[in-house]
This record gives sequence, structure tokens and C-alpha cells, in this order.
Amino acid sequence: MTVAKTIIQSYSAMGYDAIAVSASDLTAGKDFFESSAENHYPWTSVNIFDSSGKALFKPYIVKDIGGLTVGVVGITGQSSQNSQWAVIKDWQGPLRRQLQDLESLADIVVLLSNLPSSDIHSIVQLFPQIDLIITADRKRGNLSPSISGNSLISQTGARGKYLGQLSIKFRKSGRWYSDNSRKIEVIEDRIKSVDNQIGKLQKQNDKQGNTAGRIKKLITVKSDLEQNLATEKSSRINSSNQITNSFKANFIPIRPNY
Repeated sequence: MTVAKTIIQSYSAMGYDAIAVSASDLTAGKDFFESSAENHYPWTSVNIFDSSGKALFKPYIVKDIGGLTVGVVGITGQSSQNSQWAVIKDWQGPLRRQLQDLESLADIVVLLSNLPSSDIHSIVQLFPQIDLIITADRKRGNLSPSISGNSLISQTGARGKYLGQLSIKFRKSGRWYSDNSRKIEVIEDRIKSVDNQIGKLQKQNDKQGNTAGRIKKLITVKSDLEQNLATEKSSRINSSNQITNSFKANFIPIRPNY
């Protein structure tokens, strides 16, 4: 409880406008959340309910920021830690319903989520109306902004070790843009290098049978690279007349005073 209160105080001091509830947050207990709600703390989640099916948190928060109406919606990932007072349900149906509301309310839609990257990829495909996704996948650490479909995706590392600063210039009818030509060249060069390694291994006379396993691993690496290449190419702007949204980001390491 002391840790939870300290985190809230920190977020409040930094002026957070919205915080998505995670499964681990729920271990702070019902009384804690009821108390923080009375103090208007900005929790959000579309898929946490009580035993009767009533939503326990605001499904989204709408704020006017920088001349835009920003809609922020939160998703809570499943966990092996069960709570007696809160039930985490499937997110797809609730998210779809809340996004329908936000379409008429917000100029830009932001999703906060701690789902794994595979689920984020599905969200991008299913819900192109989401403009910005801030993730919290502990396996990935600081994640520089990347464009996937119509969404910009980014995150900072876990446990408050970094502060992420993302600045955007957004137009409602625009499309995210980043000059990724150099990144595409690097990926293409890596694919060529992997192809060369595969070719050399295929020519070897491997009497001990080690080559097949190495080739299999390289083929997997190549497949991943080709997928990354396709993503980067899909985010290209094909016409100079297109309206674009731009961004820049940096990660600020937090150094505690001991």
C-alpha cells in the first residue's frame, strides 16, 4: 500500500492526465482505488469489471491538449494474479464499443496498454482509428517510436528508470511520417548478408549434420527481417502532397539520489 501511494504521489506531481490500470495495480486493493477515485485520480480501463459486470473504471478520458481533443483509453492485460473484487475480461468487445464513442468526441485517440507486442499488432490491424499506442511490455524496455499501419507505437522501460518524452505534430486528416529510408537500407543489407550465409552453408559438405540447424535459424532471422522491412515500407509516404504527422522522442534516465 505504501508503494502504491508513493507511485500515485509521483504521478500526480508529474501531472499525468491518464493512467491505465494493470493487473498488478489491482493488488493494492479495493479501498485504495476507491480512495484514489475520490481524489479524481485518472485511472482508465475498458475491461475491468466487478462480479456483477459493472465497469470499475472510466473506459476513457477526454482532455483538451494543444488545441486538440485527446481521447485516452486503457486496456488491462490478463494476469495469473486473481483479484477477489475485480475481474479482467476480454478487451476486444469493450474496446470496440469505446472507440465508437471516441470517434465523435476526439481528434486523436491514444491507447494505453500493457499487452504483449503480438496483441498490439492485432490491435493495429483491427482498430485503425487508434492514432497513438503507448505500451508497457516489460520484455521490450525503451521502445523508440515506430509506425505500424495508422498507429505510432512507443514505450519507456519498466520500474520508472526512464522518463519518455514524445513530441508530436498532429493533423486529424494526416498520416504519421518518419524518414525511414536509411532504416530500410540497413534491413535490406542485413537480409542480403543472411542470404549469403545461407548460401555458403548450403554449399558445405556437412558430415556431422550441423548445417541444417544453422540454416533453419538463419531462415527464421530472415523471415523476421522481411517482416520488419514490409512494415517500414508500408509506412512510407508515397506522395509529397499527403498531409503528415511528425514526431520526435527521447528517453531521459532517472538517477535516484542515494
